[in-house]
Amino acid sequence: YKRQGINAEYMGCECNPRQQAASNRLNMKEENQGNEIAEKIEEIMRLYLTNENIQQIIPLVSATFDALKTAEEKYQLFEFLPKSLTTQNFIQVLAGEKSKQLAHVAKSNLSVLEAAKLDDAGHRRLLLLLHECFAFEDTFPEDSQKMLVQYLATFHKVQENPDVENKACEAIIQTLKLPIWRFDEVSDLVPVRGLVASQVLPNRQLYTLFDIFCSKGHTEFQDFYTQNKELVDSWGLDYNALTDKIRTLSLCRLAQDRKAQDNSGILTYSDIASALNINEDEVEGIVIQTVGLELLSARLDQVKRTVRVGYTHQAMFTHDQWTQLQETLGAWKISVADLLTRFDELKAHAQLGSCGQ
Repeated sequence: YKRQGINAEYMGCECNPRQQAASNRLNMKEENQGNEIAEKIEEIMRLYLTNENIQQIIPLVSATFDALKTAEEKYQLFEFLPKSLTTQNFIQVLAGEKSKQLAHVAKSNLSVLEAAKLDDAGHRRLLLLLHECFAFEDTFPEDSQKMLVQYLATFHKVQENPDVENKACEAIIQTLKLPIWRFDEVSDLVPVRGLVASQVLPNRQLYTLFDIFCSKGHTEFQDFYTQNKELVDSWGLDYNALTDKIRTLSLCRLAQDRKAQDNSGILTYSDIASALNINEDEVEGIVIQTVGLELLSARLDQVKRTVRVGYTHQAMFTHDQWTQLQETLGAWKISVADLLTRFDELKAHAQLGSCGQ
């Protein structure tokens, strides 16, 4: 610019010749690096398409990932290359950072990541990384919970491991927070069951709270909260949200018990109000809310002030209930077999009659 007598500032450039030269060298260096990466990707695809042994290609893939500077570039490479080549590298990315964009990329490729061939330790590590990735800023809380449950399901003996115990507590807390209405998947986990004998008192108390939601009602919850308010608050659980949830579950259990008693499924407004500790004028609202959540099917009779319940949700499916279901299905199978036999007899009789004519 100086040689040509041109004012750099006038030309819209605030850099001096030395800065411009340095910028040009940097651009050339970046361009060369970009060309090298492009060549590596071409080589990877050439080897892959010629059915080269994948284990021989992976080191080149890793070197290409390492050459990339930004997470965005690594996401793009992961999306572009065959997943069988990039899963291990993506796991390294998961271990290195957390972001909403990473959570979206992981979710869109979840089935591929879950199918990765890893040893037990590697599989556990992946599940934990996905749990933490989805939990980042509550991007995908229910997917995060799913990964946490799968992680805990890999333990088949009670672990004297504070980290595993803490994750079991986290699984309970998230189950209570999220719109999750079936609890047996979590309650059956060995690390969760182990909390009942935990050396840490708050962990045992958390299990007690979870047991109330699994099989008890609003009265037991209210008693627990009155005695442990500060502890419940320390778990990040909202009292009003918990109250709504336990009342919804209590309504379902009340309906189940009534159907078991006389098979009528008819509850009075007074029955519901008493069990849920609410006024009778609040009954219709909670019934409608529970029906809206598809946890109940019911008809309101505002004149008789009764609720006729059809289908009811079960938060837990116990061993006795499985036995009863097995017996019901067995009886149904026998009835269907008898009916088919009867049809065959009628069909044979009709054929004989037509032959006689």
